[in-house]
Amino acid sequence: MDRLPSWPSIVGHSDKVQRLRQMVAAGRVPHGLLFYGPKGIGKRLTADVLAASLLCEGFDSADGRSIPCGVCAACREMKEQTHPDFHVVVPEGE
Repeated sequence: MDRLPSWPSIVGHSDKVQRLRQMVAAGRVPHGLLFYGPKGIGKRLTADVLAASLLCEGFDSADGRSIPCGVCAACREMKEQTHPDFHVVVPEGE
């Protein structure tokens, strides 16, 4: 990740993005979510933005924007993909 992705960088899926942002802002994100669909539609990007929103230490859900700050230690670790609480799980093979 060269820079921290944000919700506006996700193209399409506006209804799903809006629902995820509402869950983050309300502090009510389920313990598990499944992102599925064809390759290249933005599943990984959406999951990365969601994770950054949840891990951001400077995030203020009171503003209703649910956008990670991009400058706190957690956001910097997300940019570098070194955050200790962020793990990407991918299948072996296709």
